[in-house]
Amino acid sequence: MRAWNEQLSAGAPVRADIVEMRAEVLGKLMETDAAAAWELVLPEDAAQRARQRFAAAAAFIEDYGAWQGSITVLVEDHFDTHTSRTRTLLDAGGEQMEVFLPPGQPPWLAGQRVAVRGARLGRRLLVAAV
Repeated sequence: MRAWNEQLSAGAPVRADIVEMRAEVLGKLMETDAAAAWELVLPEDAAQRARQRFAAAAAFIEDYGAWQGSITVLVEDHFDTHTSRTRTLLDAGGEQMEVFLPPGQPPWLAGQRVAVRGARLGRRLLVAAV
């Protein structure tokens, strides 16, 4: 992952499928360990340059910004495996993104209005600040 980041940051030629694979791996990491994901996202300026250089793969490179909206909380129960998962979604301007909070951030309540800054990757939002 770090090697892919170095290639993207340096502007080295990178195949679109590699950029897409990187996004898939980073997205899975966001779901399991937001703090570790922050260590592997491209810095904001490098991400912006990479999105410009690799326009065909820009959807697979993080985009930094600020978003605001209301929170939806979903609890998914998997009776066959006796597990459950709570997902937090931000409804921002008609678009819904799953949010991943920084360590120590208390969970949000359904219906709560929030304003956040962070790194977005597709429909996933890695929150840096509330």
